[in-house]
Amino acid sequence: MAGPVEQAEPVAALEAELARQKETILRLMADIENIRRRQVEREGVMRQEAVAEAVAKLLKVRDNLARAVKAEGTRGLRSGVELTLESFDAALAELNVHRLETVGQPFDPRQHEALSHDETTEAEDGTVLEEYLPGYRIANQMIRPALVKVARRTPAS
Repeated sequence: MAGPVEQAEPVAALEAELARQKETILRLMADIENIRRRQVEREGVMRQEAVAEAVAKLLKVRDNLARAVKAEGTRGLRSGVELTLESFDAALAELNVHRLETVGQPFDPRQHEALSHDETTEAEDGTVLEEYLPGYRIANQMIRPALVKVARRTPAS
């Protein structure tokens, strides 16, 4: 008949193996959770890029609608185009697409593309004076920069 010391050795060995198996399972569970988290992040980035690509194409339509609103013509046509433009802007907002602020802001080459400069004493050097075409972003991704006119400060005489 085996004594208590002889029975304790196999039990201790089994407990140690059980502890190793638990540790392995916990590590594998953590790895699976990390993979799942990275996949969710990747899907979010891919979705944002797809929306940005679609919006970049739609912005041409929006620009034409804005030009039509500025053009002289029939009041009814203008009213219809204005409503269309408003609904288009609302759709962009629902897609989390934001128009960049430009006029009066400091020129930022990450958000603005300078098409011209205007020498002036009225504004600080590097201030955006006029917006030719609005810029847009979605979250932190630039869809297109704003096309602007920038102040070039001239010394007062």
